[in-house]
Amino acid sequence: MIADLTMIHAIQGDGQSSPFQGMKVSIEAIVTADFQGTDKLEGFFVQEEDSDIDDNIETSEGIYIYDPGRLGVKENVTRGDLVIARGHIEEFHGLTQMNLKEIKKKKAGKNETKSTLTAHQLILPLKEDSLERYEGMLLMLPQDLVITDIENFSAYGELAISPQSRLPVPTNVAKPGAPAAQVQELNSRSMIILDDGSSRRFPESYPFPRTIRCADTIQGIMGIMSYGYGNYRLEPLNISKIIISNPRPMNPEPVGGRLRIASLNLENYFNGNGAGRGFPSARGARSNGEFELQRAKIIQAITDMKADVIGLIEIENDGYGNLSAIHDLCDGLNAREDGIGLENYSFVDPGSPKLGDDLISVGLIYNRTTIRPIGKAATTSMGAFSSGNRQPLAQTFEEISTLERLTVVVVHLKSKNPPGGDEVANGDNRDCGDGQGYWNGDRTRAANELIDWLSSDPTGSHDPDYLILGDMNSYRNEDPIMALKRAGYVNQISSQLASNSYSYVFQGRWGELDHILASPSLTGQVTGASIWHINSDESPDFGYSGIWSSPDKYRCSDHDPLIAGISLT
Repeated sequence: MIADLTMIHAIQGDGQSSPFQGMKVSIEAIVTADFQGTDKLEGFFVQEEDSDIDDNIETSEGIYIYDPGRLGVKENVTRGDLVIARGHIEEFHGLTQMNLKEIKKKKAGKNETKSTLTAHQLILPLKEDSLERYEGMLLMLPQDLVITDIENFSAYGELAISPQSRLPVPTNVAKPGAPAAQVQELNSRSMIILDDGSSRRFPESYPFPRTIRCADTIQGIMGIMSYGYGNYRLEPLNISKIIISNPRPMNPEPVGGRLRIASLNLENYFNGNGAGRGFPSARGARSNGEFELQRAKIIQAITDMKADVIGLIEIENDGYGNLSAIHDLCDGLNAREDGIGLENYSFVDPGSPKLGDDLISVGLIYNRTTIRPIGKAATTSMGAFSSGNRQPLAQTFEEISTLERLTVVVVHLKSKNPPGGDEVANGDNRDCGDGQGYWNGDRTRAANELIDWLSSDPTGSHDPDYLILGDMNSYRNEDPIMALKRAGYVNQISSQLASNSYSYVFQGRWGELDHILASPSLTGQVTGASIWHINSDESPDFGYSGIWSSPDKYRCSDHDPLIAGISLT
């Protein structure tokens, strides 16, 4: 059948692509993984016997054999078989593979010992900067690894895993610039994708339970290093154990205090025309059915938070009339009989038709049995708040039982990623590579202007107690947060929680985009602060538009709610 044999390490070479591209070659190797069938990868992996490996650590000893004609099935090829295969070598989107033309199983002769191979141990973080040397090879990962990203789990059966803990956003744990770059470099060597051995979208079955969450632990992974869709990925053969080390939290952590004040990004709460029609909206739910599910999830979360004041982010900016989004949300809360509800919630009306010209705005709702607004709400559309950064909303409240007052300020600063990139952003709004992304200039100017605006006592409270909360689109050590800290505002989350705390995940990196900051006079009255992890740890497909969605609080948004306890004096 086959004359001259070529070693797999020669085919793989010591570079990113094979020196044998387009050539027809024959190999003799052991089948390490069988992913035959259209519901899998339509092929299998083979590897050189231990006796045939070379001494070059840059060359892989394994290769993928693409077999859409199911020649391996006809030959009854299974894992552990020694085979002779012949086909053309191709680089398929970065993966070196053999397109199979012929295959035959080989049996050891009477005087021959059985061929063996050994799985290579892979330890994270990697010492080297490339996994190409392991492409197609059988690997064992002896560490306990945690899930750091679940974004593509439902669609592709993928999890991103890392050692010890989930990976941080660099500027959440280090200063922008060189310190953040060091964290990013370590991150790049610390994450790998754990796939499911299938190329199907929304596979019928998954190798992990659907309710698996980020930070759950996976032990004893054995699999094949493959490459596809721009990333190296491990196709699993065996997993010793899955530990649910991050179970769903039923209730928020206690924060103490007589008052609970919260921040919640609603991930585009748009209620159509307010009468069950008008979908799809400009953002948010695509149908009334999706909206009703989104509404139920958010109402359940707010009910269980039992907060006296809630700052809302990403609510439709359609005014404050009977058909508006914020009116609709309060109506839903007030219809509940198992929470604070029963006509107890109201919203702050700033006295204008809308809050700025953006599609979304911030808002405030409150429990009128425990707290009441004093005077008029205030906002500003000046300077950095004229566009991009949403107009803030400030309202002074009075605790009914004590007559003590504080002012709550809801903020939503401009996001990091603009359409058009450098063609749109100029000057200090460009991504300068220090880890803070686009529009950092506008966010920082907004933070400084917010400080000046609040110093003018915009609500006329004559009280120095201010609580700033919301989605700052800035991580813990970035310029906007540092500006607020320099002005004396104390970040209640970072001061009371660990340095690796988080409210949001982006591409498997975790950090605090959402913040609660107290003025110096209020800080001593804050009894606790927490982040309720009901959203960011969950698969997006538990959200209102997902295939696994249900009318519970989990994945009611893409941001986690923040809660502060306060006892005013």
